[in-house]
Amino acid sequence: MESLALSAASIMSALAAEIGHVFSPTWWQQHAVALFNILMIDLTLAGDNAVGSFLFAVGFMLFNWLLTWGCYKRGIIIKI
Repeated sequence: MESLALSAASIMSALAAEIGHVFSPTWWQQHAVALFNILMIDLTLAGDNAVGSFLFAVGFMLFNWLLTWGCYKRGIIIKI
């Protein structure tokens, strides 16, 4: 059980050291390009999801409108 507590303490110590590195200016200088790439990929995928959701909604509304219009032109009454 002591080894488990020791390893948990060492993990917490390593985590605290890594968090400290994130706030240093040198870390930001070394990782700026990687962070920018991740941000661009994230924004691109988010935009893709937004466009897909929009087109799905428009497609669904357009389908319903065309169905209604077609039924109206043929004199078909749809009871909902």
